[in-house]
This record gives sequence, structure tokens and C-alpha cells, in this order.
Amino acid sequence: MARKEAVLGGVDAIAQASRAQSEGMAQAHAAVAQMAGGARDNALLMDEAGAAASPLRRQTQALLRTVRRFIIDELPAPALPSSTGHRGARP
Repeated sequence: MARKEAVLGGVDAIAQASRAQSEGMAQAHAAVAQMAGGARDNALLMDEAGAAASPLRRQTQALLRTVRRFIIDELPAPALPSSTGHRGARP
């Protein structure tokens, strides 16, 4: 009888450990899913920022071309940014 109880106790311990492991795996899965959602949100924000940067760059270049018309020759004119975002030399 004692052997049977020892075996049942062992089986019960294994079942409890299995439940704890399952709960831990569920928590880990939820954490990974949350991180993946955050990464996806960040990627969307980066895409939006990149899409907004291109029109702003074009508008900046157009504004600088317009402002150049009003610059007095004694003052240095601002350099137009290149299409890559680096400042270029004055043409």
C-alpha cells in the first residue's frame, strides 16, 4: 500500500510540475506575442516616418530655392540638402 501511495504521489508531483510548466510556457508565449506586436507597431511607425520625410525634404528644397532669390550677395546662401539628406554645395 505504501508503494502505491508513493507511486501516486510521484504521478501527482509530475502532474503539478507539468501544469506549472504549461502555465510558464503560456506566459512566455504571451510575452513573445506582446513583443512581436510592439515590433510590428514600431515598423509601421518607421514606415510612416519615412513616408513623411520624403515630401518634407522636397518642400525644404523648394523653400530654400525660393529663399535664395532674396539673399543679399554679401551673405552666404544656405546650402540645399541633397536628395540623400546630406548637405550639398551651393550651385
